[in-house]
Amino acid sequence: MVAIQYPPGLDNDTFPALKAIVSTARSDYSEYVPPSCWILFFKPKKLARAEAVVVAVRELRQRDERFRVIGVALHAGVVIYESDYLGRIRSTPLGDEVNVVLRAARSDAQLA
Repeated sequence: MVAIQYPPGLDNDTFPALKAIVSTARSDYSEYVPPSCWILFFKPKKLARAEAVVVAVRELRQRDERFRVIGVALHAGVVIYESDYLGRIRSTPLGDEVNVVLRAARSDAQLA
């Protein structure tokens, strides 16, 4: 899973760049967590996609001063979720591991 933490109040100039990263990630499931976080879930065989999201966010931070306060974290762990008959995730994954990645992203945002 990947969590992206950003400060509330990203404006119309900055929000689209971050949204583009999330939209093109091709995660198995993603959810916006108000007020200022996205969490993206990837099945284990799609680890490269998750790593690409982390790289993209870090490159965005390097490129543009306005994004220095964005935190990102990657964490693998066991979660529970509901899936359809094709194995697609249909409900927000739950478990302690979700909290771990959210805390790591918040911590990374404070250090950025």
